[in-house]
Amino acid sequence: MIVEEAAEILEGQLVAVIPPSVQHLIMIGDHKQLKPIVHFVGLRKRHHLDVSMFERLVNCKLPFRQLRYQCRMRDELLDLLRQLNVYEGLKTNEKVISA
Repeated sequence: MIVEEAAEILEGQLVAVIPPSVQHLIMIGDHKQLKPIVHFVGLRKRHHLDVSMFERLVNCKLPFRQLRYQCRMRDELLDLLRQLNVYEGLKTNEKVISA
């Protein structure tokens, strides 16, 4: 089963839709960007519902792979992310950007 934008999905919502037949779960997303939306502030703060299952697994040091090359933004913009240490070792695929 492949789940895209896994960082935006609440843990309960994800667990509820995984059928018993699933043998592999692949979660794709960016836990450093958008979080799940929880409208009730009390629940969000008291029960940490603004943290997705995807982010919890990454924070627990479960093995994961992170992309090393980005192909969407110019290197000048990526320098801002590098200065903030948001993504370690992120490089630009110059062949795609210059095309």
